[in-house]
Amino acid sequence: MLIIRGQEKEVRIWALLCIDSFGRCASTKDAVWNLSCLFISTSNNSVICGLFPTLLARNNTNSSWITEVFLYSAESFYATLERDDRNQFKKSFEQLNVLHPIFSNLLYLDQ
Repeated sequence: MLIIRGQEKEVRIWALLCIDSFGRCASTKDAVWNLSCLFISTSNNSVICGLFPTLLARNNTNSSWITEVFLYSAESFYATLERDDRNQFKKSFEQLNVLHPIFSNLLYLDQ
């Protein structure tokens, strides 16, 4: 609803603040699933939003598809960010990478 009202920036800031807590799960599978839900929920891309029902149905599975959705939605989210926000995004994933090495894939965006 906030995106529809033209408050995309506020939604992006909220999502940036949530990355750390959404990613601090005991299992990588849960962290990836949580963050996928976060990034999809902040997207106004119809293709990404269309993935949400399938993502919900695949909860509790250890699927490479969920990992692909995570990377795709995270990269799409990153593309909407301004420079300072991109730095915060990368810092969050640098810290989370210690817990879940899959997040290293996001440390080299823009390179």
